[in-house]
Parts: sequence; C-alpha cells; structure tokens
Amino acid sequence: MGSICTSYCENGSGQPILFLHGAGFGADGKSSFVRRLNGLSDRLRVIAVDQLHIGETDYPPDLKYINRLGRVDHVIRFIEDLGLKQITLVGHSEEAFVATRIAIVRPDLVANLILLTASSTSPAFGDHRDEAWMQARRRAYDWSNPMPTEEEHVSPQREATGVFGGDVEEAEREAYRRAAARRQYSIFQSLSVEETDPRLYVMLQQRYIFPYLDRPSYADINYLV
Repeated sequence: MGSICTSYCENGSGQPILFLHGAGFGADGKSSFVRRLNGLSDRLRVIAVDQLHIGETDYPPDLKYINRLGRVDHVIRFIEDLGLKQITLVGHSEEAFVATRIAIVRPDLVANLILLTASSTSPAFGDHRDEAWMQARRRAYDWSNPMPTEEEHVSPQREATGVFGGDVEEAEREAYRRAAARRQYSIFQSLSVEETDPRLYVMLQQRYIFPYLDRPSYADINYLV
C-alpha cells in the first residue's frame, strides 16, 4: 500500500466488512477478529487490517507511537487500494475513533459504522463516573511494568473470555511473538503525556469527532455503538 507495507487477513466474499482492532501490546487484526474472519465469511467479505506499528504492518523507523488521528489516513489509503466503497466499518477501542473519523471525512467509503468499546470517541459523563473511568484506564494501560511473558499476556485473556478457544489462543500467541520480536512494548513505554493522561486523551475526540456528528454527510451513515 504505497510506501507502507500493510498486513491484513481476508476471508469470504460479498459485501465487504472491515475490522479495525484496538491499540495495545500484542494486538493485531487476526488475534482480535479471528472468530469474525471465520464466522462471517459465509455471507461477507471479511477483512482485518493491522494498524501502523502493529502486527506485520510497517513500524516507524524511530519506533514512536502514532496516535489515533495519525492512523486515519493509512486506513483510508488501504480502503482505496483495495477498491472498496460503501463498506461496513468496525472500529474497536482506539480504532473506534479511527473508524468514526473516516466516516466523517470520507462518507463515500462508509455505509455502516459499528463501534465496539468506544471510549476513544465517547463524551464525558460530567460526574463522578469520569474519574472512575480515568482510574480504570490508568490501571489497564500501565506500561511502567516490564514486558509480560507470553503466558502472562495470554492467561488473563483466556480467563476473561468464556469462548476463548484454541483458535483465539493460537492467534494471540502468534501476535505476542510478533510484537515481542519487533520491540513493540518499547513503543508503549515511551507514550507521550497526551496518550497517558486521560484528561488530555479526550481532546482528540473533542476536536475531531464531536463537532461533526450532526453534519449531513455523517448523519446519513448507519451506525451502531
């Protein structure tokens, strides 16, 4: 894809549905959506793409984290290079922001928008729940600890997911090994304060998402949160 080597998985035929995985150590398209790649392929063309500096897609030479906004153009170029239009676009976690921003700036590419665990696009509650969310986020994304072992990475996900299964575990282990070999953990350990401070983190959605939600081009898209 242009000058960026982009990795993705694909299965099935028919109307395209593109899955964008969340950001985090060891995440990638296959490990995040292996069940969708297999389970929806009888009706749809299912695609899961690895984001920048994730999976087997290119890493920046300086190993600096590329934030949500910086990943938008990469996905747009990927969609264009595959010749896709009016797709169903699914964004998980941070990629909910990416998916929503694509729908805003390129509504010709998106017919349906599905957002999963979409705190990266959500408004604040304006009460005590905001602080609870911020504390939970700090605990969940604490990169100050040493990189987990493969078993430390996989076991919590197995225990938290009732339908984990061998296919998901194999994909998770493959993703871990790729991330470890490519020094991905060091990228998350050097995140900027805009990515680690929840009060600053929400500024991207306040600037690039909220002001556009009532515009006609976005309002015509079918979306599910």
